[in-house]
Amino acid sequence: MCHYLKKETQNKLPFLNILFFHHYKHHIKKNINFGFGDFTYDFLFGTLDLTPIELNKESEKAFDKKYFIHSAY
Repeated sequence: MCHYLKKETQNKLPFLNILFFHHYKHHIKKNINFGFGDFTYDFLFGTLDLTPIELNKESEKAFDKKYFIHSAY
């Protein structure tokens, strides 16, 4: 679901949007957020990172094209 739902749709799904963000951030930094469906493992192993993503517009657009198969771009 993380790669097939549009970004706008993911943002509108309560509670699941946190998991989508968690997975999305893992693709930006490969050494964090391994437990895609469960935060417990990341919390226990110190790999949980839910801080805001800081991308400029150009890098965000390039990343979104790669991450979201059905992207709006």
